[in-house]
Amino acid sequence: MECADVSVLAWAGWGKNKQVLAMLAYWLLLLIPSLILFSNYGNDRKVWAMVIVFGMLIIGLRFEVGADWGAYLRYSYVAEMYSFTEALQLNDPAYMALNWLSGYLGFGIIGVNLTCGLLFMIGLMAFARQQPIPWLAVVVAVPYLLCVVVMGYSRQGVALGFVLFALSVLRPGNEVRFILLVLAGALFHKSAVVAFLFLFLIQERILWWHLLIALPFVGMIGYVVAVDALEAQWHDYVTNEMSSSGALIRVIMNAVPAIVGIGYISQLKSISHNYRLLWWMGLISLGLVPLAFTTQSTTVVDRLALYLSPIQLALWPQLVALQKTTFIRAVWAIGVVLYSASVLYVWMNYADHAFAWLPYQFYPWVWY
Repeated sequence: MECADVSVLAWAGWGKNKQVLAMLAYWLLLLIPSLILFSNYGNDRKVWAMVIVFGMLIIGLRFEVGADWGAYLRYSYVAEMYSFTEALQLNDPAYMALNWLSGYLGFGIIGVNLTCGLLFMIGLMAFARQQPIPWLAVVVAVPYLLCVVVMGYSRQGVALGFVLFALSVLRPGNEVRFILLVLAGALFHKSAVVAFLFLFLIQERILWWHLLIALPFVGMIGYVVAVDALEAQWHDYVTNEMSSSGALIRVIMNAVPAIVGIGYISQLKSISHNYRLLWWMGLISLGLVPLAFTTQSTTVVDRLALYLSPIQLALWPQLVALQKTTFIRAVWAIGVVLYSASVLYVWMNYADHAFAWLPYQFYPWVWY
């Protein structure tokens, strides 16, 4: 066999290995926090920092991954063609500012995605550290929030990261910090304003002046969600000829821990610092299930389900922590890990639009 033939075969074999290795990216995102969960390194700050960096790199160095990859690439190119103030007017201002700055510095879409990945990972870790079993919260977040939302829909991913960070500080006296963080998220994707409702759901008693304050928030939320739904439907049906077909599944994923939590209502009061918020989030999640079956606008339901998804990250660790013995807690924890792995497996193999994420690919220059 001539040298040229050997080179071709070697290159083809390396290309196949790259594809196999790249497929492992999603599973590594799940495997690493799962191993840390059952290790003695869960409280090590260096471990937390390393996982943040690892997640940021997987999110930020992806190439042609996600249903909206082409759209986000266009944002990156277009932002470089305008002045800074003009770029802000093209879409959600913080996201467009990030595109403009990254283009100006010569980093392009990679700089945008790395920054988005870092912001989400910081928000996720801040929220997870508030839970009784933090690494289990991270495991639960991987299959849908990290792999699907953040790596498929960058703006919503960053917005959710800010909402998670806001929820981690949500307690009496921290309302201003919560509002500022939600507003920061809304500058990346306007649908984040839905989280303003959480301010009123934590109140032990709803007074008349609470309702007066809530009215303009509710009006703004309704308007933003309606506009967002119309834009999403136009994009889905006209541009991509697809809809939020996974809305029902995502609603059910929120409803499952809520249903399990019904049997632990009294115990959850003693372990959760935001019990009332979780109670309302669970109630709304259950109410969305019939809506997901009947409504024509699945996009609205999908957006609401996205910002209710922190209930999964909070309730599963709390339910495991409530078990009476170490052995039972371990069994429950293993069950939640296996459940999360099955969600990832089913999504990768059976989701309608999983082809847009598969195989995971690094940006070409990463390999050379």
